[in-house]
Amino acid sequence: MLRFYHPFSPKQDPDSSIGTHDKTFSHVLDGLHNMEPAGPLYNIECYGSSIHRLHLLHCETRTDEVKLIAAHVTGGNVETIQPVEVTDTHVIIEVQHLSCSGLLKPLLHRAYPIRAQVLLFYEQSLSKLHIHLLKRNVPVEEVQKKHQRFTYITTSSKCILSPRKTYRTCCKTDDCDYVSQPEEEKFDRDYDPNYHPTFEVFLNTDVKKVTLSILDEKDQVVWKPRTVVLTGRCRVSNSNDSPGADFVDKHKPDLIQRVPSVMEIVDCLISKNIITHEMYNKINIEATSQDKMREVYKYLNSAGRAAKAQFYQILLEKHHDLVTDLESGSGLD
Repeated sequence: MLRFYHPFSPKQDPDSSIGTHDKTFSHVLDGLHNMEPAGPLYNIECYGSSIHRLHLLHCETRTDEVKLIAAHVTGGNVETIQPVEVTDTHVIIEVQHLSCSGLLKPLLHRAYPIRAQVLLFYEQSLSKLHIHLLKRNVPVEEVQKKHQRFTYITTSSKCILSPRKTYRTCCKTDDCDYVSQPEEEKFDRDYDPNYHPTFEVFLNTDVKKVTLSILDEKDQVVWKPRTVVLTGRCRVSNSNDSPGADFVDKHKPDLIQRVPSVMEIVDCLISKNIITHEMYNKINIEATSQDKMREVYKYLNSAGRAAKAQFYQILLEKHHDLVTDLESGSGLD
């Protein structure tokens, strides 16, 4: 039996599949003055010798220059382990015994770029956009747990950022340029269990979408401009005028057969509080995309027309061609 403890998740019941991140990583490195964390610390428990090798995710882009090693933490002491192999995405180590394990890298004066991500949350009550710059190996689900009051905006998040370098946002509409607070900020690779946003942008209340990009200190674009659609939480409605709900009902058989990336849709549904984590897990364990979609419809039918309207908007954003095809009545695959 294995138990993986994901970074920075709140404390769970011991039988839960998700546990706690051990926050001692930075403290136990005090004696290693030439090293710094290169990823989260995982607490991994297993029986006997059930694991032969362990693959630890990293986000470095220059593994030819940055030498990564594994750290094994027991009783407040750190044992360093040389990897068997370092790939573009993982450090592979031989396993003898497990408890808390993570990655270390030399503390370099030169800041090499790393793989990073831009995560967006929208606070509808204040019309405020929260922008997070994080390493790519930070799980999105962990950040969402800290910001459940806000709407997570799904977007293509990948980018390359350099620790200790300064970045700023470019956020605008057709008739207005918005300035973030702070106007610029250094990218920090330290893990923070609170996941505070790097930037905040206050928008006019009537703004429905903005064009957003991230620039470096030389005004070079590091996260290309993209349209960000601002949506709030799903609101309960007793009316029968929820746009898109009829489409979802009418085209149920086609959508069950033709939606290709169901879990991408489900990620949006859970971020909008349309489904629960329990529902998410039940959908995820289904073997085929068709079975996953059937489970999705079970929950949509119980949630009502407002939820179906939100589902329609997600489909329109993620699979616009499919929606257009069904609305036109062509029925072509």
